Amino acid sequence: MSTYCYTRTDGSDLEEHEFPLGRAPQFVKSVADGRVRLYRNYCAEGGELGVPTSPATEPMAPDPMEEWNAAAPRIRREKLWPMQATMSGVLASQVPDAQKLLAKHGVSCDFDRHGEPKFTSQRHQDQYCRAMGLFNKQSVTASPRNK
Repeated sequence: MSTYCYTRTDGSDLEEHEFPLGRAPQFVKSVADGRVRLYRNYCAEGGELGVPTSPATEPMAPDPMEEWNAAAPRIRREKLWPMQATMSGVLASQVPDAQKLLAKHGVSCDFDRHGEPKFTSQRHQDQYCRAMGLFNKQSVTASPRNK
């Protein structure tokens, strides 16, 4: 049994009630006065959720994910491309051979001094993987295994 806190809409008359874990209702009748409805008080239970004392009187706390979701498309566009890919790289001594193979398939790609390819877009990465015979499980577009 777990202990849950309940209070009136004005924040007075805090009472504790026991229920099985996860089975606590949102409101109960007061023990002292059976006619008064008490609402679950998440803040009094020690929660960090920012959930209001009663849904009827206090506004909900802002969702912290809203700011992140609003910024996510902008972050993806600015930060993801161009991308250096370690996993699909070649040895530094193999760069000329890799460029010849890519040229045969009509794909151009720059490599750094370690042999890591520099992708300019998702499409460029897919073309590179297809030409090199690699498979990208995280690709959002068609992959060589699907064709």
